[in-house]
Amino acid sequence: MNDIYQKRLPILNSVFTPASPIEDQRIFAGRSEQINAIIELAYERGMQGVIYGERGVGKTSLANIVNLILSNAGLLTAKVSCDSTDNYTSLWKKVLSNLSIDYSVTEKYIGFTSSETTTNKKIPVSLFIEEETISPGNVVTALKLIYEQLNSSILIILDEFDRLGSDFNRLVFADTLKNIADNFPKIHILIVGVAETITELIGEHASIERNIKQIYLPSMSSEEIAEIISNGLKHLEMTMDEKVIKKIIEFSSGYPHYTHLLCLNSCKTALRNGSSHVSLSDFDNAIRISVKEIHESLRSSYQKATLATKPNIYKEVLWACALAETDEHGTFQAVDLEEPLSKILGRDVKVNHFTYHLGKFTSEERGEILTTVSVGNRTRYKFKNPLMKAFVKLNMYLFSPLTDLDKES
Repeated sequence: MNDIYQKRLPILNSVFTPASPIEDQRIFAGRSEQINAIIELAYERGMQGVIYGERGVGKTSLANIVNLILSNAGLLTAKVSCDSTDNYTSLWKKVLSNLSIDYSVTEKYIGFTSSETTTNKKIPVSLFIEEETISPGNVVTALKLIYEQLNSSILIILDEFDRLGSDFNRLVFADTLKNIADNFPKIHILIVGVAETITELIGEHASIERNIKQIYLPSMSSEEIAEIISNGLKHLEMTMDEKVIKKIIEFSSGYPHYTHLLCLNSCKTALRNGSSHVSLSDFDNAIRISVKEIHESLRSSYQKATLATKPNIYKEVLWACALAETDEHGTFQAVDLEEPLSKILGRDVKVNHFTYHLGKFTSEERGEILTTVSVGNRTRYKFKNPLMKAFVKLNMYLFSPLTDLDKES
């Protein structure tokens, strides 16, 4: 192990973290609009919030950083993660166990001279609830204890809200949100989860619509992805070939997970070679490593979609799907594939040449790798798993030089 590798490996694994959300504000990049919206929410009386968007766009990282920012600003914050086993009681027990009030304990000592000592302690408000099952009334009573003691706003972050099962009573939860908004206007609940609309997370409840601020988190812009790369390289005191930066931005497709994965493996390859500069050859090696490290479910879905027992163009059509121009929701029309597929195949291709393949991609036979979205009388397509798009591009780079992502570009 060379000196440069040994010295920078710990830093590398702290700035590029594809397997875990960001927890350090110094290496967080982008999302200024959403951060400002959440900070404003925390000071807006009676307002609750929902952060929603596709899987893999960095919702948990954003929640972590906002939690740090507001906590450092003097607000009381609590962040908990939901899971599939949670019900109304277990979720609020998590929350109330993370919220404490000051409690003074005075002890008297009797001897030759009497004396007493007062100790200030912090007591989780969950200890003030004796019932085994928590009701909305219990929640209100517990929050009232904190509300009366503090003179600042309180932010409660409920991360991975989409993981709650069908047994979770969303109607009672919505009623609780309304009660909090009406009676404790400085207490704010921020729900975070995977969804295309907030209705998917909290259901339809007209009574709380005016109290909910919707914060949509789209895939990251090229500028935000570039900022992730720049921040990481700065901390590592490393440089990167401009072509490599351009390719990482393109392959990331707006998803920071891939940015971190490709940067991690590219920098690691360079450091192993004793260099603090990432070259194109380092990047090529990183692509091969990254494809092997990507979750097995993506690799299996890709294999099922492109499996061939005789000559066909399923793989090429899927590559074209990854290159097609999309709207802000990641959807595209069949006609959007004509140009990229023509370049891949080296001949002029029209919609009727591949509509059959698109249909198969939405079927169980090909793993439902695509899903359809109806817009008026038109059908649009999108990857069922948004992280698949970048994975397809990585495979295309390895196995097909005849695309816009040509290795010599």
